[in-house]
Amino acid sequence: MKIFNFFLRILSILFCVACSDSDADSLNTDREFIKFGHKNQVVNFVPFDYTVLNDEEKLILFDHDLALGNLSFNTKFKILNDEPILISTGADFVCIKISNNYLEIYKASSDFKDIVLNEKIEFSSPLEKNVVYQMGFKKTLENTSFYLRGNSISVNKVYNNDENFNQCIIRGKPYFKISKGSFNVSESLLSSDYQNKPKISIYGDSFIEGFSLIVNDLSLKNRWCAKLSTDIGADNCLIDGKGGDMLSQSFLDRFTLENSWYKSKYVILSIGTNNKNPQQYIHYMQKVIEILKANGQIPILVTLTPRATFQFSETGDVVNKWILSSGEIYVDMNKAVTIADDSSIWKKDYVFFDGIHPTPLAYTKMYDQLKVDCPFIF
Repeated sequence: MKIFNFFLRILSILFCVACSDSDADSLNTDREFIKFGHKNQVVNFVPFDYTVLNDEEKLILFDHDLALGNLSFNTKFKILNDEPILISTGADFVCIKISNNYLEIYKASSDFKDIVLNEKIEFSSPLEKNVVYQMGFKKTLENTSFYLRGNSISVNKVYNNDENFNQCIIRGKPYFKISKGSFNVSESLLSSDYQNKPKISIYGDSFIEGFSLIVNDLSLKNRWCAKLSTDIGADNCLIDGKGGDMLSQSFLDRFTLENSWYKSKYVILSIGTNNKNPQQYIHYMQKVIEILKANGQIPILVTLTPRATFQFSETGDVVNKWILSSGEIYVDMNKAVTIADDSSIWKKDYVFFDGIHPTPLAYTKMYDQLKVDCPFIF
């Protein structure tokens, strides 16, 4: 049963639940208002007023997928009249809502097919007209917080990422939605605590996001990327991991945007395990490498590990031979976790029962391999 539930959750997490493209198309949607700014950067906005009439909701949507491990989203607003209010903000799997005198915090359901109420907090006094409030979330390597601040109200709920993964899985398209009431919205800002130009960026799939560790009641600190972040400084190590991701157009779009914000010197591309077609991997990896070299950045590729559901000789092995002959810098993660005479077989106790995801022991060896192959990044 545990194995079945593991696969069910892995599959379910690939689907977004909060704000689909079809939802956006059916609402009065502003796809331009939300902006990104580096930490402490001044960003200018043009405020606007909106009153919900005839149930026509207003959706302020950042029309790009994000998966940054450190991400903040803050919206400033004022209430303009005494009518009932309903507003919400979040991303694909989580959101917070203000419904009159209550703040509700929603998380992903256990099967990641819906969002469910986690906490409901009653305000000691009602929100007031013409007072500037700030509402949003902030995710770091350790915790994720959801908040509302303004005047006499200050709510800040903090959740540990290990203990509350379903509350802390923030990725997809951030949004702010007005469903009832009349508001002035003056700012809707995305930012993070990363340096403007961190030393290293890491892009990857579930190996980087770490969902398999959570399923097995283990800490996300076991990931090799988390170990690196701790050693060189969290603000100097951008982490972007999305379970189920692969080299594809959607990955290229997200990578291109996030990399335009943070042009780190080194970019580790720990992705490809989900690419069943080696030519797809090679095609999109060449595009990523081209973008990086045009910026003067240094790509670092990562060899693929065996996957029980793929024929390794037709997938990962083909990709690995290309990586080794590409002339690019690479980390030989496959070598770190497979037996000496067969790169298609994991070492004992290095892979979970799904035959795909590394155990903490494997993550440790992966980090050791990074130190051997890329000592210059430390």
